Amino acid sequence: MPRVKRGTVRRAKRKKLLGLAKGYYANKSKLYRAAKESVDTALEVRVRRPPPQEARLPPPVGRPHQRRARASTA
Repeated sequence: MPRVKRGTVRRAKRKKLLGLAKGYYANKSKLYRAAKESVDTALEVRVRRPPPQEARLPPPVGRPHQRRARASTA
């Protein structure tokens, strides 16, 4: 099997990851290993975090647990 050296593919992969880590503090934005850990953690947290309050849909109307308005007996 031929040897694979990954020259440009490797560089592009690392450049993309360092671009995602832009703005991080100290080595986390400059060194590949530290940046990879930070980006991986950030992406995990992003997946776990619920959407912002205004993006959530209101509950459907007419659910059985909602209290209904009383009919007025006037």
